[in-house]
Amino acid sequence: MKNNFKYIYPILLLLFLSSNTLFSQNSWEVFEETTIESKINGSIKKGFIFKTASQNIYEVIDYIYLYEYLYSPEVIVLKSGDIYKLYIDGIEETLLCKKLNNGSKNMSQGNEVIESQIDGDFEGFEGETIIKLMNGQVWQQSEYYYHYYYHFMPKAMIYKSGAGYKIKVEGIDKSVGVVKLK
Repeated sequence: MKNNFKYIYPILLLLFLSSNTLFSQNSWEVFEETTIESKINGSIKKGFIFKTASQNIYEVIDYIYLYEYLYSPEVIVLKSGDIYKLYIDGIEETLLCKKLNNGSKNMSQGNEVIESQIDGDFEGFEGETIIKLMNGQVWQQSEYYYHYYYHFMPKAMIYKSGAGYKIKVEGIDKSVGVVKLK
């Protein structure tokens, strides 16, 4: 019987830790320690998207406004239920976020994020802009927003937000509502 304890103890410990996490809203666990992919250049506010080197994608859900310029800062991510806290080196504020992806890169596999590039020139948003992606998909702007920004083949990320989808284009701080045409 003593030999079985070495197999049962880890299971009991795991059950105890899981039950504490389920019943306590204030229990935060380290989810990952990594870096933010590329740079942070500009305003950080509700809706801002972070992608980590481990390919996890987070959206700020807190009402906050910061202006930062950091290049690939280190980040510690804590998790409690479906909420994440990001402690980013160089930023004093803790950022409450939700995780947008599940680790795969294809929406058909249950993921909520599409990563691609815009096919050709992109001249910003004009109210009803049609956006063709390199993966063959075509999306149309559904939320009014006007912003001129020229870039050739910028990276684009489309993610589920509420009942619809938003697109985050490289070089533009704001994510904009879109609908899929093709």
